[in-house]
Amino acid sequence: MGLLLFFLLPYFVIRLNQFLLRKVNDLRDNLSNPYKMTRQRQRLALSVQRLGPFIPFILSIFALKIFSQVIQKTILNELDLLIPFILYYLYYKIFRQAVINFLIVFAEYVKIGKSHDAKVKIFKSTRLLGIFFFTALVALHLVSSVAGKGLLYEEMYYIFSGVGVILYLWLVHSWSFEIDSYVKKIFYSGAFDFYKRLTEITLLSFLSRTISFLIVLIHPFYSAIKTRFFDLSIGKSIVAKFFQRKLETNETLTEHASSELPEDYRAWFSHEKDDDSGLWISSKGQRIEEIKVEIDEWLNDTSEEHSLAIYGDKGIGKTQVLRHVEKYLLDHPEKPEVTIANVPPKMTSRSEVLKYLGQVIAGQEISDVFELLDIDKDMKKKVIILDDTHNLFLTHFGGFRGIEVFFEALNVRTDNIFWVTSFNTYSWVYLNQVYSKNKYFRTVFKIRGFSDEELQDYILRRHERSGYLLSYGDIIRAVKTRNTTDEVTYVENMFFRLLWEQSQGNPELAEKLWLKALKPMFGKRLKVGLPLIKNYTLLTKLSDEPFFVYSALVRHENLTAREIIQVTDMKEGAVRYALRLGLENEFLTRSESDRRYRFTVEGQYSVLNHLKAKNFIYE
Repeated sequence: MGLLLFFLLPYFVIRLNQFLLRKVNDLRDNLSNPYKMTRQRQRLALSVQRLGPFIPFILSIFALKIFSQVIQKTILNELDLLIPFILYYLYYKIFRQAVINFLIVFAEYVKIGKSHDAKVKIFKSTRLLGIFFFTALVALHLVSSVAGKGLLYEEMYYIFSGVGVILYLWLVHSWSFEIDSYVKKIFYSGAFDFYKRLTEITLLSFLSRTISFLIVLIHPFYSAIKTRFFDLSIGKSIVAKFFQRKLETNETLTEHASSELPEDYRAWFSHEKDDDSGLWISSKGQRIEEIKVEIDEWLNDTSEEHSLAIYGDKGIGKTQVLRHVEKYLLDHPEKPEVTIANVPPKMTSRSEVLKYLGQVIAGQEISDVFELLDIDKDMKKKVIILDDTHNLFLTHFGGFRGIEVFFEALNVRTDNIFWVTSFNTYSWVYLNQVYSKNKYFRTVFKIRGFSDEELQDYILRRHERSGYLLSYGDIIRAVKTRNTTDEVTYVENMFFRLLWEQSQGNPELAEKLWLKALKPMFGKRLKVGLPLIKNYTLLTKLSDEPFFVYSALVRHENLTAREIIQVTDMKEGAVRYALRLGLENEFLTRSESDRRYRFTVEGQYSVLNHLKAKNFIYE
C-alpha cells in the first residue's frame, strides 16, 4: 500500500497543480477584462493571482509531509533523511517569492515603480536573503543531525547570526534612498528634519532607518484601518442629517431667493476669483504638497519619473490644483519653464494630437513622437500642465488613437519634459480598465473634496472679502438655542457641516448651495437659510435606455449629441429624448458655443448614484 501511494501521490499532486494553475490563469484572463467581472470577483481574482506562485510549493510541501509518513513503514524509509533538505529548498522558494512580492509592493509605495534598476535591486536582494537563510538552515540541520545541538552547533549559530547582522546592514544601506523617500512622504516636515539629522550620524543611521522601515510597513495598514474604523466623517454626516431634519420643520428656512442676491456678492463666488491666491486654502484632499514633492524630485534629478496624473469629480478642484502647481513652479528656485493648457474636445486623430503636443511643447508641429527626443536635447527643463486630458478619446472604433499617441509621448524617455495631466474620475476609471495606468503614469493622485472645516474656511474667505454680514437668526430660532456668541459659533459650524454633507465636500457644489441658502436683508446683510439640494426623483422612473446615454456622458465628461449617438450606437430619437430630460430637469447643461452636453455639478451625484446602482459605471 505504501509503495502504491509512493507512485500515485506525485501524479495526483501534479494533476492538482495543473488544475489550480489553469483556474489562476482563467482568473487572470478575466482580470484583464474588468467588464466581465463584478468588483468583488476582481478583488478575488487579484488575490488568487498574487497567491498563484505559492500554490505549487504549498502542495509539494503537503505531498512531502504525507510521503514522509507513508515511507516510514516501508523499505524506502531511508529516503526520509532527504525530505528535510527538500523541504528547506521549498521553504526557500516560498520565502524568496514572498520577499519579492513584498519588495515590489514596497517599491510601488516609494514610487520607484517597475523600472529595470528597481527590478534588478529587488531580485538581487531577495536572492541574497534567500540563499543565506537556505544555507544557514541546511548547515545547522546537518550539524544537528551528525553532532547534535552541542558546542559546534552553537558556534555555527552565532556565526550565521553575525553574518545575518552584516547582511541586514548591507540591505538597509542599499535601500536607504527608498526608505528615506517614503518617510519624507508620510512624516511631517519637522519630524523628517529630525530623522535626516539622525541618519547623518553613522551609529544612529541604521537604527533610525530600521524604525522608519517598520513605520513604512505599518503605515498602509494604519491608513486602511483609520479610514475604515476611525473615519469621523461618518459620524459628522449622521449629526448633519439630524441637524437638517430639525431645520426642515421650519418653513421660513426653506424660503430662499438666490436670484435676488446682489451681483457684487455673487461675483466673489465666480471662477474669475479663482486666480486670487488669497482665496486659496491648503486642503489635504487636493494633494498639492505631494504633487510638489514629485516634481521637485524630478527637478533635482533624484527621480527619473517624468509624469503624473490627477483625477477627480467635476467641480472638485482639479483646475485649482493645476493653478496651484503652476504658481509654485513660476516661483521655484530652479526656474523651470511652465506651460499650462486645456485639451480641446475632442481630439481623437493621431495627426491632430501630434500637432497639438508639438505646439504646446515647442511652438511647432511634429509628425512623430520621436521628434520629441530632438526637441528635448535643445530645451531647458519644462513642465507641461494639461487640463481636461479626457478629451483625447471617444469610445468607438478608432476613437482611441488620440489617447494612444499621447501615451506614446509619455513613454518617450525625455530628460527635460515633465507632464502633469488631469482627468475626470470616470474617464480615468474607464481608461484604467482599457489600459494599465502604471504603464504610463507612475504617480497618480485622486483629488478629493474638502473636509467640513476646510469648506467652511473656503466659503467664509470669499464671504469676508465681500463686506457683507451674515444673520443666522432663523436657524438659531429653529434649533431653539440662545443668541449668544458661543451658540452662534455652534450654529455656524453645524450649518457648514450640513453644507459639507450635502455637497460631499465638492467646493463648486458647496458654493452653489451656499448662494441658494442666502436671502438679502436690509443694507449689506444676508440671512442664512437651509441649503437644499434638488431631489431628482424622476431618475427612479426611467428605463435603462437613457442611462446608456448618461453613462457615455459620464465616461467622456462632455459630448455632442452626434458623438453620443456614435459611442452608444443608439437611435437618434432615444438619445435626444434622454438629453431633453436632462436639460428640462437641470442635471444636464449644453454649451451654446460648441453644443456640448455636460452634467451640472448639482445633478451629477444623483445621476452617478443611479448609474452605480444599475452597474452602468464602476469607481
